[in-house]
Amino acid sequence: MSGEPSAPVIHEERIEGVPLYLLPKVIADHIREKRELVFQITATRVREHRYRIVVETFDEHAQRAREVTPAQRVAQAQRRKEGGHG
Repeated sequence: MSGEPSAPVIHEERIEGVPLYLLPKVIADHIREKRELVFQITATRVREHRYRIVVETFDEHAQRAREVTPAQRVAQAQRRKEGGHG
């Protein structure tokens, strides 16, 4: 234990293989469960009439937005090398 607070765990809820006719019910259940914490719900067709549902809360979205991707790190390093700010 280093005494440092640990970063919050991001736990996107993913539901796989939902049939088309159950999409409204599954989405409504998650909205009822998480209420105002829901930031985004994405339904993606994975095969035939089966869908993947991803439920993301505001906290999860904020955490993901704060993360710096490797491509962003490369761009920042390049700007510093060229004498720009970033």
